[in-house]
Amino acid sequence: MWSKGTDFFKKPVFPEDEQKTRHAEILSYGSVLLLIFPPILISFNLLFGTDAENSINWVLGLIALLQIVIRWMLWRGFVNESALILLTVGWVAMTEISRHVAGVRDVAIIGYVLILLASGYLLGWRATILFTAASVAAIW
Repeated sequence: MWSKGTDFFKKPVFPEDEQKTRHAEILSYGSVLLLIFPPILISFNLLFGTDAENSINWVLGLIALLQIVIRWMLWRGFVNESALILLTVGWVAMTEISRHVAGVRDVAIIGYVLILLASGYLLGWRATILFTAASVAAIW
């Protein structure tokens, strides 16, 4: 798929569309972070976590594995589709983690706000309205 291992971490460039390149760059950076940090969190959960925190390790693992598909989609030019998948899976994961750990009182609120900001920038106002309605329903 990639000729060198470093190609996996390069950001995609679309010379014919500057906005698509900007969105792909942001998604690329986010994807790399979501590939690196979940295994670190899983390690901390296994070493120091409670049973509730250990119960979400499978969600974190799926998020990390999903980044391989997201990066492939970005390289193929499916920027909006990869943004929608990434934000939807992020929202579902945030809701699932909140359900198992501490509820929607603390970190989940910040996660929902970040998802709303990213959806507004990457997908537009219609997607933001849908994510806002889903987030309000989840918090309620």
